Amino acid sequence: MNTPPLNSLWAGWQRSQVRRDALRFLAVALSAIVLTTVPTPQPAVAQSPAAKEFRIESQVYVDGSDTPASQNVTLFARGIVYDFQLPGGGSKDATEIVMFDEGKRQLILLDVARQLSWTVADIRLLKMVDQLRRETANSDKAKFLVSEPFTEDHDWSNDQVSLASESIKYIVRGKRPDDASILPRYYDFLDQFTRLAASDPQRMPPFARLSLNQTIKSMGWMPSEVKISIEANEFFKQPLKASSKHVMIMSLSDEDHERIAFARRCWAEFKNCSLVEYRGLERTATVAEKPSRRLFGGDSGNETLLKR
Repeated sequence: MNTPPLNSLWAGWQRSQVRRDALRFLAVALSAIVLTTVPTPQPAVAQSPAAKEFRIESQVYVDGSDTPASQNVTLFARGIVYDFQLPGGGSKDATEIVMFDEGKRQLILLDVARQLSWTVADIRLLKMVDQLRRETANSDKAKFLVSEPFTEDHDWSNDQVSLASESIKYIVRGKRPDDASILPRYYDFLDQFTRLAASDPQRMPPFARLSLNQTIKSMGWMPSEVKISIEANEFFKQPLKASSKHVMIMSLSDEDHERIAFARRCWAEFKNCSLVEYRGLERTATVAEKPSRRLFGGDSGNETLLKR
């Protein structure tokens, strides 16, 4: 499978819908729990971590708004994690579903409206991230995303850690969950979902989030709140502030199981397609002629290798 090259990422980032999608992606990649969890009765026989089922609800708020810009529900069922992207405004109808098959080590993306699916193995996704890292490092406007070092600062009295570079700053509050056996599954999905940004040329590259993931894992935390601020520069035309809040419930409801059944029906019935088709991208005539312009476009919009 050929990985499609990237188009003018900084221009796409400025589109309001793309910014909203990217923030939703950020929130799920950082998905965590509010420290007040909903308890469930303890089973008579201890479950293995892989058999434990739990749910995470996430909401993202942009620029201080009280209304969530995006929401998602992530269900950790037996052997598969299901993430349902929901529009803002409280709708329960998913627009996209991402499934992570932990045994087969693959992700399945489902576009509900267009009834399309795309499947990628985790090792292929790693290669895509590595390719994107090399291309980003060679871009004058975007290389700071891989070259700027992050400084970690801890505020133990407030259970808070910050991770900051010159352009991007994260602030995370959290603590170790009561049942720490679920952390490896959570961290695995966290990284897999974060890496998916490398498959979409309209989304922010995943490198800053991957750095934050490492900090979260080193702390042994599930955060209660994540804040991000981005300074305006040649890449980010406008500054951005957002926060995400999350609730975890250590069980799945009947509605959750209905969601899972719906996701599996979509998986069985939707057309399996290429990444180019799934992302709604079109190849241009300059793909073979100007391979050096694979990242962030060329001298004009007509010379980008991919376009919406």
